[in-house]
Amino acid sequence: MREKRFYSELLRTAARNEGISGKISDDFRNLRYLFDKNPDYVRILDSPYIPRGELMRILNEEAFLKMDRYMIDFLRLLSGMHMVHCVNECFREYEMYYAIYSEMPKWSNLEDFIGLLEEKIEGVQQEA
Repeated sequence: MREKRFYSELLRTAARNEGISGKISDDFRNLRYLFDKNPDYVRILDSPYIPRGELMRILNEEAFLKMDRYMIDFLRLLSGMHMVHCVNECFREYEMYYAIYSEMPKWSNLEDFIGLLEEKIEGVQQEA
């Protein structure tokens, strides 16, 4: 679990620094849809038996080319660790923090922030 949180944090930090948090969130949604429609992608990208060059060729296919380079690098990292099957959990982690950070200007004190945080966590837990 710690690895997934760590990798999600890396992606989230890069996205926030580059101002593309919304784009990465959209890419995660598209990736989940792609994997739901083509579950073989997950098995292949997770497989320790597929040569790395073949995995990189797959990540250069048209289905992935529309994604931001940070998302592709994230997938390469997960693939190298045989953790592509964790994408849904990484997405939930990313979305939870994305939702909180995107709402930050709306709170003016600690009580408002805690209330917002509790709402967002409840919403994420209900979706899971």
